[in-house]
Amino acid sequence: MKMRETVDIAKLIGEFVIFSISINTMPSYYDPDYLKTVLQAVEELFPILEKETALSKKELARVHSSNKMSAVNLVYYRAIRGRDLSALQNALGFLGISRLARAQRHVKGSLEGIRYILRKLTDDRQAETPVPDLSIQDGMNMLDKNTEQLLGMLSGDRRVRIMVTLPSEASHDYELVKRIVGGATNLVRINCAHDTPDDWKNMIYHVKKAGREFKKEIKIAMDLAGPKIRTGGMDKPLLIKPDDAIYIHKEPFTPDKESEKYHITCSSPVVFDSVKVGEHILFDDGKIMAEITETKSDHFVAKTLVAGIDGKKLKKNKGINLPDSNLDLTGLTKKDKEDLKFVVTHADIVNVSFVNTAQDIKQLIEELKKHHTKEDFGVVLKIETKKAFTNLIDILLHGMRWGPVGVMIARGDLAVETGWANMARLQTEIVNICGAAHVPVIWATQVLESLAKKGTPARSEITDAAASLKAECVMLNKGPHIVETIILLDAMLSNMEAYQSKSSAMSPRLDVSANLV
Repeated sequence: MKMRETVDIAKLIGEFVIFSISINTMPSYYDPDYLKTVLQAVEELFPILEKETALSKKELARVHSSNKMSAVNLVYYRAIRGRDLSALQNALGFLGISRLARAQRHVKGSLEGIRYILRKLTDDRQAETPVPDLSIQDGMNMLDKNTEQLLGMLSGDRRVRIMVTLPSEASHDYELVKRIVGGATNLVRINCAHDTPDDWKNMIYHVKKAGREFKKEIKIAMDLAGPKIRTGGMDKPLLIKPDDAIYIHKEPFTPDKESEKYHITCSSPVVFDSVKVGEHILFDDGKIMAEITETKSDHFVAKTLVAGIDGKKLKKNKGINLPDSNLDLTGLTKKDKEDLKFVVTHADIVNVSFVNTAQDIKQLIEELKKHHTKEDFGVVLKIETKKAFTNLIDILLHGMRWGPVGVMIARGDLAVETGWANMARLQTEIVNICGAAHVPVIWATQVLESLAKKGTPARSEITDAAASLKAECVMLNKGPHIVETIILLDAMLSNMEAYQSKSSAMSPRLDVSANLV
């Protein structure tokens, strides 16, 4: 029986024409008319690339010389991702040709390769072998080069680096640092939100000493705390239950009524000029969620929507997220600027928290230049808000005005800000966008956290850790079992790299008799 099917190359670009071709059998996909239709769809993408480049001329002119080609490729990626390519991808897939699904690092090179193959299939004798400015191999090599420049060389065959957060004990316990550095660790992270400059100096001294002992290059990254909004104004934890009213004040407040017992302060005065009735507020990584019901100049009230069945305890210095509010928070606080002086002198990389706009990047670069920072000093932009994701391409183009630049997917705050249902999609998009910019990605937050803290991993954490192969680096947080966690993560990444190269699934020889012990 003959099957009848209609293949539509859908609206790809603006007013792109929908081609509808009726075919009877699978080989008809190689019908000359059908091939010409698919070729035309591909051809229509090239003027879009050139138009986008022309429109981005000023942006591209300001990019650091080492990032020029990467910035152009990112602009190309922005151009084609502004259209729905699904139908064209299906059409190419039916022909057994690259579906552009892995073209992020070499957008125009991939399109030129596809166009050449289609021209050959349509018997176009004038088809010339493409010589792209950025070939597929060039794009792959450029990301590898940028990763090595930012995150350091690998000590083994594993592609994905491991970054480990140092606990406070690292300032006085050299043996602990030695065990961390002596394993599979490639970088260490120090959080400026904790400890003191003297503690940081001791940590760095121990890391460098251990690095010399093991003949390893261990890069040091330091987090600036950023404008994180936190709770305050309470002497003891408050047990918050659904329907409870929480009063958030600019200044510490003592209630007149015993019934009005849930009073806290907020660390950022900007919040009180920005929040509106109906917007949501989340506390402690989303453990408590409430809706704002009343706003005043010096306080606002929120009704608790989610706080578990028996309630959740809210403590001092816990994070506050306002995902619906348009907050005017600057990228660098007074403390950040002070800490940055230490970071550029003693570390290799600064991790910048709560980057939201390109203006935050401009401010950062001004501060770096003010301290006469070397051009090979690394900058990692932590993407952890809805606004940061929305502005990501603009943020990257401004970040590429510096030399080595990377992105950390800070999945804790990002999940709270954007919603759990969106997290998988967002982290995939961030990896893809950064791939187009040849910007290395650090996969962070709660990776193998149960193992690090309790000594046993959750099964879902194993799958999550394996998914980190899409990135260039995985970050582990501190915990009493951190050394065992490093060992397991190293083994997992090493075992899985044969099956996954960035976002591409690989097919090594099937060996069901492999040693599983």
